Amino acid sequence: MLIMETIVLFIPLFVFSLVLHAQLKKGQWMIGGTADFSHSHTFSSRLLGADYDSKSTAYRLAPGIGYFFMDRLCGGLRINIGNIKSTEDQDGTGSNPFGSKSHTETKVSAWGISPFLRYYFLPISRKVNIFADAAYSRNDEKTKTRLQYWQNNPPSGPPSASESFSTIDYTSNSFSIAAGPVIFINSKVSFELSLGYTHRTAKKQDLSSNGILFGTGFQVYLNPLMGKIDKHMGKF
Repeated sequence: MLIMETIVLFIPLFVFSLVLHAQLKKGQWMIGGTADFSHSHTFSSRLLGADYDSKSTAYRLAPGIGYFFMDRLCGGLRINIGNIKSTEDQDGTGSNPFGSKSHTETKVSAWGISPFLRYYFLPISRKVNIFADAAYSRNDEKTKTRLQYWQNNPPSGPPSASESFSTIDYTSNSFSIAAGPVIFINSKVSFELSLGYTHRTAKKQDLSSNGILFGTGFQVYLNPLMGKIDKHMGKF
């Protein structure tokens, strides 16, 4: 009898949680993440006496979980996973008999944690809302570099070639802000777009950089259903 009463109690609570359209209310959980991707290609003929060709591809994933401490205000933690691969070619042998050329490959991998705060500006009943997001990130990064160098007929001897490798481990810190629209596909799932600004530093690399990021993401909003079930089961 107790089992049947528990099942009867559970069913309406479960149905109620599915139809409730209050995804931005205090006590909700938000699970999801964002991703961004970028690619750039730069080519210049005879730059400083050499042809220059540079390519870079980067992606970043940031799955995370958040909790609404009050209506429309969410705080939580993300995990950052990033990768950058770039190549750089310089060729000064075209018109210079003593010219040189080089090929550099660089791979940067990173992972870290990022606490964040997010606020939604419009009423919680809106199907389309606007959010702003602020985050701090601390990442462990590794840079691997491969350099190939060729000297064409140097005056002191025959043509020469060399190759070198290097690996550097370091920690970076960054602050970012982003904002954009969020579209609620239903009461549980939303799709979002964001445009943001980030400032990144790495003391070991003597690095300081600023950038613009474009991101997309999905979020799933969960009602505090288990708390309701535990509360009612405590009566038995």
